[in-house]
Amino acid sequence: MFSGYLVIKVATTGWSKESRSLLDTIYNTGGANIKDSYVDASAITIESQIPKAGIRLAAILNSSFKS
Repeated sequence: MFSGYLVIKVATTGWSKESRSLLDTIYNTGGANIKDSYVDASAITIESQIPKAGIRLAAILNSSFKS
């Protein structure tokens, strides 16, 4: 079924657990309209998660395209 495809295993369990631990605070926006108070209260965490996402994506891409 996946003949010719390279499957890379990347340890993502820790990443998903970390993101899941933020569900009650960061992902609780209170609806479709995000208020300034939400952004103000969540800014530090959001700003730390964005670079982590980039680093994690880079790790996956590096593993996938390693030759």
